[in-house]
Amino acid sequence: EKNGVTPVQHIVGYDGIAVFVHKDSPIDVLTIAQLKAIFGEGGNIETWEHLGVDLGGEKENMIQIGSRQNNSGTYECFREKVLGKKGRFKQRCNNLNGSKDVVEFCAASKSAIGYSGLAYKTDDVKVVRIAVSEGGKAVEPTIESVQLATYPISRPLYMYTNGNPTGAVGKYIDWIKSREGQVILANKGYVPLSIVQ
Repeated sequence: EKNGVTPVQHIVGYDGIAVFVHKDSPIDVLTIAQLKAIFGEGGNIETWEHLGVDLGGEKENMIQIGSRQNNSGTYECFREKVLGKKGRFKQRCNNLNGSKDVVEFCAASKSAIGYSGLAYKTDDVKVVRIAVSEGGKAVEPTIESVQLATYPISRPLYMYTNGNPTGAVGKYIDWIKSREGQVILANKGYVPLSIVQ
């Protein structure tokens, strides 16, 4: 604003931040508190045995943590929703360059866990259902659960314009929000503003 720019925020879709483990992992459900204890500095969950799972040995049971780098919007969303605004990740987290790298990291080791946008899911990983609290309903990140905000680690996707958009920029924003633009968004694995067929 000091530079004469008036930013206007436009929600163009949504994203669910999925928690991934190896496809053969026995882990199906985790709570937000458990995720905080796995990923967060000072958290006391270091091995899968802490969660009642034995993967076969001391090395195999040590949880391998995959995180995005701190310049990533996905990193910021996960940190805010799971660790809290001032929360910090454990120093031993593997900071990976991109979402694809997180998925590959989880696919390569039964002891791995990581998070990334739902759009990056492959058949080589399993998506863990997340409960807000112990005994609460465990929710899988889906188009419906992200749109209804019942999945706890989700976020809007924004675009910004200088003032209310007009001309070509206005047409572009309108096109993104149109059925045609939203179908493309959905086909890329992101969550559209409303159900599109």
